[in-house]
Amino acid sequence: MPDSPTWTNASHKTGPLLPEVSEGGHGTRRVVLFGPPGSGKTTATGVLGRQSGLPVLRLAPGPQDAEVASAGLLELALALPASAAARELTAALDETAGRSGSPDDAGRELRLRRLTAALLREAPPMTLVVDNAQWLDHASAAVLGWALRLTPDLPVIAAERVWRPGAAGHWCGEDTRAVHIPPLTAPQVAALLSPYRLASREVSRIHAHSGGNPALALALADAPRPLADREGESEPALPPAARRLVGKWLGEVPAQVRELLTFAALDDRPDLELLGRLVGPGAEALLAQAEAAGLCDIGRADGSVRFTASAIGTELATRLPGDARRLLHARLVEASHDSVRRDRHTVLAADDADPLSAHRAARAAVRARQRGDHALAAELSFLAAWRTSHDHEELLTERALTAVRDAAHYGDLPHGRAAARLVLGHDTTTEQRVDALIALIDASGQHLHGADELFADALHTAAGRPDLTAQILIRQSVWANVSEGDPHRACALAGRATALAETAEDTTTAMALTMQARLQRLLGHSDAETTLGRALSLPRAASIPANGTPQHLAARHALFDDHPDKARTALLPLLVEAERAGDAEATVDILRSLAEAELRAGRCARALDHADRPTGPPCRPHRPATPPPSPRAPPGVPTSPSATHAAESTPPGRRTTRSSSPATSSPSATSSWQPATPKKP
Repeated sequence: MPDSPTWTNASHKTGPLLPEVSEGGHGTRRVVLFGPPGSGKTTATGVLGRQSGLPVLRLAPGPQDAEVASAGLLELALALPASAAARELTAALDETAGRSGSPDDAGRELRLRRLTAALLREAPPMTLVVDNAQWLDHASAAVLGWALRLTPDLPVIAAERVWRPGAAGHWCGEDTRAVHIPPLTAPQVAALLSPYRLASREVSRIHAHSGGNPALALALADAPRPLADREGESEPALPPAARRLVGKWLGEVPAQVRELLTFAALDDRPDLELLGRLVGPGAEALLAQAEAAGLCDIGRADGSVRFTASAIGTELATRLPGDARRLLHARLVEASHDSVRRDRHTVLAADDADPLSAHRAARAAVRARQRGDHALAAELSFLAAWRTSHDHEELLTERALTAVRDAAHYGDLPHGRAAARLVLGHDTTTEQRVDALIALIDASGQHLHGADELFADALHTAAGRPDLTAQILIRQSVWANVSEGDPHRACALAGRATALAETAEDTTTAMALTMQARLQRLLGHSDAETTLGRALSLPRAASIPANGTPQHLAARHALFDDHPDKARTALLPLLVEAERAGDAEATVDILRSLAEAELRAGRCARALDHADRPTGPPCRPHRPATPPPSPRAPPGVPTSPSATHAAESTPPGRRTTRSSSPATSSPSATSSWQPATPKKP
């Protein structure tokens, strides 16, 4: 069966996505659209049917019809009641009811074929549409297939939930064209959800969670609360409509496949080797069934298994009772081939009150951090804090602060918020509370709602402490420049931070001067280089990442001034430093600058090498095994000046801010960061 190109946008960006089927040619009169539930097959069949310019006769068998012999033929006959051939076919079906197994079965089969062919030949010009063709009973499919061979000019459009129609042929005919309905891209999901007036970050998260499935995206958008605000909750993250849709999707595969997919959902980076250890040689066959249903992608070069929509993994994991989930984690302990991930599963297999699990999680977080797997470190350090007894307040606070910092380093806002609540909900020092709030701001990046209130709380907490206030003002300066598009206010805030840091003789001075120099350069101030020179003259603070140092800003300025070799000389030591620290974000940022330097120097091959260079562990899929469930958030702004680099060469009047409407933004930050006691995972 020939395949067509997958799709084309037939009208405009908010219009339906239609399969691309060429106008001419005999083969294009028969089309089978296939894809998972909710992918838009029914919509596409309707639009294609109308585009044919002929009346549409639509059959829509249901799951209850699949086991009823000739149910599809009866629906066809009843859809054309004015036809004599239809009445004759109906009568023949009535006669055959209840007579299966008799010696005259072959004769009745031949009669049904003859009558069905006559019905299709005598019918007025039309397009036959069969929706949910996966539920067309076998007897009807066989008769229709024979009759359609005798009516090659009849247009037929079928839609069914299969990943690839069988190689042996389809009942529509040998020349049927198979058309895969692909997932929507991010811009298409944004267009689909435009009536909801969601913030851009919410649209991005819905796209990741839905995998581009239109019905699932709409179900997530219809949720009472935005998906991103479900941090720290033990109940399922999916709203009821989304759960029903994912349940139908999972219902396309046998129970053994769903069990194997559940193991994949509970692991943070499942692969074929791990799943093979769990179920043996049959793992690949089971995964092939899951891939055929559009549930996962197993053809990745690194052998990893990825859900096509992260909501699938969320549903598989969160619908498990706690005891059942712990048992599956215990099996994953035995199968895991990575020591840190084995510790993760050991922790999740243990009881929440087990003090040893908290110690194991903290130890594993250190190892994950050392090897640059900051996403896993953020999860493990949060588990360590969460499972620490409240009787050990100092240890709990220390672990919670570590969890907030790890979350900030990875840009994991949900875990950052949950860990910050642990700090703010206990009797802690001013330094600890400010540290937690600053780390929460760092984790939020540009995705911080209610920023004014959070900054106000942090400044109030730091009152009387110029060193702490300076750190907050630096973050506020970044926020004003990147998110509010106000570099003048940002520069003033950076100047205040510099003055306070110098008063306190704090190591933050270099960071404040660097931010001030960046903004002065953006605004065209003549003293920008003087300010940067002051920052370069100060000792390096270990807490400043390589891409936040004045040395990195000096390299960026050299690029702007068309001195690529000078920039390259300054960037290479910073690259070594970032790689040794396991700082993937800083490494990416510096590699980008190196690629720019090589490109401006005319060394295109070297620029491509830097651009293609791997920077650490691959992107991790959504992990619903421990709350809060969320895909990865963008990197934190304050510890990553890369967000401001794009703004450095953009005129202030043309810079864009967050694309959200105040009337439709998610609930304010008060509900997301106040020191409420979170629920247990």
